[in-house]
Amino acid sequence: MNRETAALRPGEQSVLLALQSLGRASRRQLSLVTGLPRTTLTAAVSGLLERGLLVEDEDTAPRAGAGRPATVLHIALANRTVAVVEFGHHVQATTLVSYDGRVLGRADLPARAERSMSAVITGITENIKRMTATPPDSMVVALGMPVLRDGRGLWHARPHGPGGPSRAAPVPAWRPAGPVPAWMRADPVLALEAAFMLPLQVANDANLAALGEAEHGAARGARAAVCLSVLRGYGAGIVINGRLFNGAAGVAGELAHVSVSEDGTLCACGGRGCLATTPRGHLAHPGDLLAFFDEATGMHDVLGRAQHDPRAQHYLIDIGRTLAEPLAGFLTLLNPDTLVVDADLGAGATFVISGLQAALRRRVAPPAFQALRIVPGELARHAIAVGGAVLARQRYIEALVSPQRRLRTGESQTRQRQGGSGAGAERTGSAGGLTAL
Repeated sequence: MNRETAALRPGEQSVLLALQSLGRASRRQLSLVTGLPRTTLTAAVSGLLERGLLVEDEDTAPRAGAGRPATVLHIALANRTVAVVEFGHHVQATTLVSYDGRVLGRADLPARAERSMSAVITGITENIKRMTATPPDSMVVALGMPVLRDGRGLWHARPHGPGGPSRAAPVPAWRPAGPVPAWMRADPVLALEAAFMLPLQVANDANLAALGEAEHGAARGARAAVCLSVLRGYGAGIVINGRLFNGAAGVAGELAHVSVSEDGTLCACGGRGCLATTPRGHLAHPGDLLAFFDEATGMHDVLGRAQHDPRAQHYLIDIGRTLAEPLAGFLTLLNPDTLVVDADLGAGATFVISGLQAALRRRVAPPAFQALRIVPGELARHAIAVGGAVLARQRYIEALVSPQRRLRTGESQTRQRQGGSGAGAERTGSAGGLTAL
């Protein structure tokens, strides 16, 4: 066992947890936050510095008077990296990100439904090699669908029997918007874990984008933030006190599956009258676009016209009004302080926000609406990848400070080496190297 992964003492755990919340802090601040005696704090900080888990820098904040600059401590994250793999409808993107949120490189491949799992793994491997000669420390997979608590796409939901969820063949409980490769229906996590032998997490792409905006983007400092996905399909990620809120089953924020019509069409999710079943529940409905523009066009064309074409502006405003319907009651109940609108909309976000504000003002409780800040996202195409780095960093620190989590991870690693799947709620594999590389 190396020094970094050796069990931490309670004082060291307290320091790491405090710095996870504070980001950077002086020894004096850590003493106040942790309540540790001076000698215990000194020993804890020294031990963490020796292990390379902490970094000490000069405090760059303005100060009064002369004298030696104070120093601040923060968790050593810059040299740890995560490969974030996005399985979109049109592009499979691999982004290398440091745990502190710096995007180090990105490589894209066209997404093809007929591509085999081995071809996908080869593509990811080649993408990572283009960006770095050093294997990443972990991997996060972003899926454009709900992800259950056990880390699987929702269409892999198993029927429940007397003993809980069965291990029967996958049951398509949630129909995705585009064609789905056969390998993904069979649960890509197991194959990816076996191929790359890295700690691996799976999350919904809208949730990762929300986590990225909350940590490094438009929702920095928010206590409760809701981040809307628009271009990738209607959805929302919910971040409370810096943590994703996924709900009991992992489907929190699925705006497309909020019922907006009691006598509407049956939905693939099992509900009736979901937003997804209505003509307005599709971002670029061909009939709507043709009616607005009298010509075949796509959503990117609409966004390109937003600054000068009143028809494009009206279309985007109407999208905001559409999203306000399933959002209104939720915003009153949760009472968030920040609502972030999809950064991928670019300049078009202004008009979506206009539609949201007009509709929400009428439907949300006045105190909740007045406390709500509605802003465009800042991270654009990197929001998902940066959110993946936040998720990887959180799991990394939790594994350091929680012996129970470390034990579960170790058991998973043992099963991997013995040929087992290691497929549990943690979705972790061995950290022993990038086998496919």
